This record gives sequence, C-alpha cells and structure tokens, in this order.
Amino acid sequence: MIDFEPDEEQALIRETVRQFAQNEVRPKARACDEARAVDTAVLEAAHELGLVANALPEECGGGGARSAVTGCLVAEELAWGDLSLALAILSPSLLGFPVADLGTPEQRAQLLPGVLGDRPAPGSLAWVEPRFAFDPLHPHTTAKRDGGDVVLDGAKCFVPWQDGLAHVVVVARDDEGLAAFAVPTDAPGLTATREANMGLQAL
Repeated sequence: MIDFEPDEEQALIRETVRQFAQNEVRPKARACDEARAVDTAVLEAAHELGLVANALPEECGGGGARSAVTGCLVAEELAWGDLSLALAILSPSLLGFPVADLGTPEQRAQLLPGVLGDRPAPGSLAWVEPRFAFDPLHPHTTAKRDGGDVVLDGAKCFVPWQDGLAHVVVVARDDEGLAAFAVPTDAPGLTATREANMGLQAL
C-alpha cells in the first residue's frame, strides 16, 4: 500500500514553510494584492529556503530532493499564506523543472543558473488557452519551423508574469505532437497583457 504520510524530513519541511507563510507571507498578502505586485523581500526570503533549487536534479546543480509529496506539502502551506505569493515563490519551477527534465545540455547551461542563483529569478509556463473545453494534450497553439527558427502562433491565459521574467515555457503543437519551447519574453511578436481575473491580483 502506498503511504502518503509525511516522513520526519517532510514534516520538518512542512513546519518550516508553515512558519514562513505565517510570518512572511500572510502579513504581506493584502498589501501585495492591492499594489498588484509581489514584494521582492518575500521572494528573496523564500529563495533562501531553497524550495525550488533543492528539488532540481543534482546533475543540474540542484539538491536532488524532488518529491511529489514534498512539493504538495510546500505548495499547500505557501498557498495558506497567500495564493498569489505562493505562485510567485514557486514560479521558478515552471521553467526549471521542464528544462531540467527535457532540455538540451545547452538549454540547461543557459537557463538553470538563473533558477539556482543567489537571487530569485521568476519563471513561467504558458499552457492553458482561453477557450471552452480546453484540452491540455491538444493545444490550439502551433509551432512551425521557419528555417532555423520556430514560429509560435496562439494565445494563452493564466500565465504567471512577474517583473524580471526572462523566459516563459510555451506548450504548443508541432508536426510530431506536443512540444515545449523556452521563449525569451522579448521575442518579436510576443505580447502579454494583464487578465481581469477575480483574485491573484499580485501576479
């Protein structure tokens, strides 16, 4: 039988993150929501905990301690503090995990140092599309080769976007099926606008 009861180390991590959420996240949540911006001091303090870096593979420079159960416990406690700030704190994983798992050695060397550096570097993932009955395995966004380049065509929604974001992982459909691309946020033709959502105003 699978046992999802946290072990001693996971219980310690959960308690540490819970205290962080109580002392650092909750007190700043309303101000960040009203300012529609994330407090960089919260991100820097969270970065020191190594919540994302410790979960990246050792061969990529991380701690190699990736666990779905631990990840859920961390996300749950941070979201108890505030959902917007939780997403902002964990956003580097949206870039780091896909690149670590699926990226080329060149992509790892280029993109992972920002996730593993001394200062927090946001990441993002553009997968969901603004259409009824969206199917994550069959996105309408397309990727087509144009010489040595790839042209992406489509629209995404619910994409975490913070100041300093340098790359966003875009999921699209190419001739072979589902594919993901690390796209510079200053790429020609890429536009991003704030969504009129209820909640998550800090993102």
